[in-house]
Amino acid sequence: MRSDNLDIEIIEPMTETEARSWKVEIETTSQKLGQLLYEGYKRDAWRVLGYGSWTQCVTDLAESSGFNRVRGFQLVEHERLKQDVLIAPNGEKPVTNVTEFQTRPLSKLKTDNEKLEVWQDAVKTAPNEKVTASHITNTVKEYQDTKKQSDTETLSTIPIVTQKDKDYFTLSEWNELSKDDQTSILTQDYQLKSKFNPTNDNIEWAKWSWNPITGCLHNCAYCYARDIAARFFPQNFEPTFLPSRLNAPGNTKLPDLTKISDPTEKMGQQNVFVCSMADLFGKWVPVEWINSVLESIRRNSQWNFLLLSKFPSRMADFSYPDNVWLGTSCDYQHTVKRAESAFIKIKESGFDGMCWLSCEPMMESLQFNSLNMFDWVVMGGASSSTKTPEFKPPFDWIVNLYSQARDSDCQVYFKTNLIPGMTDNQRIREYPFEIKVRHDS
Repeated sequence: MRSDNLDIEIIEPMTETEARSWKVEIETTSQKLGQLLYEGYKRDAWRVLGYGSWTQCVTDLAESSGFNRVRGFQLVEHERLKQDVLIAPNGEKPVTNVTEFQTRPLSKLKTDNEKLEVWQDAVKTAPNEKVTASHITNTVKEYQDTKKQSDTETLSTIPIVTQKDKDYFTLSEWNELSKDDQTSILTQDYQLKSKFNPTNDNIEWAKWSWNPITGCLHNCAYCYARDIAARFFPQNFEPTFLPSRLNAPGNTKLPDLTKISDPTEKMGQQNVFVCSMADLFGKWVPVEWINSVLESIRRNSQWNFLLLSKFPSRMADFSYPDNVWLGTSCDYQHTVKRAESAFIKIKESGFDGMCWLSCEPMMESLQFNSLNMFDWVVMGGASSSTKTPEFKPPFDWIVNLYSQARDSDCQVYFKTNLIPGMTDNQRIREYPFEIKVRHDS
């Protein structure tokens, strides 16, 4: 007797008990593979092992271990969704026996928020409370059809774009407008209801980003934002104002912080990183752009906004509400003096909020006269860009800056790209919790 597809002699058929045990063992093995791969992904195993990328690492593992490479990526995505994204409608984590076949249909959706929304809808509407893969597939299709119709209806209500209500204005376009046109743009109620973007897993202290202004003229060789803009922005990296994004803080729903017990998660869900694709206080940025962003911040005290600039002297010229963290970047020694001078001025102005220093990337050993004007010091290396290779600062630079921070009672945070082979358990990750508490709501 031979099997249907393989030329294998069947000596003794399994009993039903043996067959069921065999099936469970295979399913468990597949689940374990996904868990192991995802653990390696979250903890940067590929960097520790010297691979150039996560994809390269999985490809090599697939060849050496005999599993299908595409299947490996599917299992990783399943574990990511199961562990970090999908929750039940009542806010609890899902049961542990969610299968990859159940989560796979969600891959047709673009964002984690969409996947969570569809998952929760599928859980609530599942016949007999059985969340099958086919039911999730149908729920995904219904969501896509509804979204497509909604997008079509929304587009039909948007008026023809004129010079006064364009979605964005480059700096050169803005400077050609009359003062009346500029005022009209700043006060207009835009039809496009923008929201914050979620950040990646490496920024647990700020779960959202907001870019009402993009582009920069610093021309730093290591800049990752310039590479992103070159790929996705029609205006490239030219400084640009996007007035329709000013309403994003009001359009984005703040998570219920009372249901979050972990202080890091609570802090991260309320923190918004402002202008990750720009320098808000660049000397080229019109004061009207800056004031419009600060006014939106003032109107939305439910959020906490993180501002970071390489022009701290200009940052010191403005006043701020108490729902901001003010920060400056220092990469080379020549930037140290202006950071110290500006933040002494900021403190003397009466600002008593959180002040932070970002030394990412740290391209030289940095020596400060004092860090007493800062509460938090973030340290990191440089990721590779189109113009520069990856760079990690020498260990003695790290120790030197760490000692200065400790001498000034600053809390310290090591980014994932600071020390080769450093795991999450080894990284120093301190947060300014005591300052954040007063913003809890």
